[in-house]
Amino acid sequence: MSSKINGANGIQRLVEKYKQDFRISENLEYYAIEDFARAERGYVQFCLKNGGSGLSAVADS
Repeated sequence: MSSKINGANGIQRLVEKYKQDFRISENLEYYAIEDFARAERGYVQFCLKNGGSGLSAVADS
């Protein structure tokens, strides 16, 4: 049972990381308030399905 809890916690941490990655000034200024949540959700789904956005690889370089 603890592995399920740890797995869910890991996914929640990834979702929060991807949300923080999306909340850059360029996106905050571009999207209307109504569209921001939808765009953020789409970005998070994309990252979860594809193993990330590639931003962390660029940041590490």
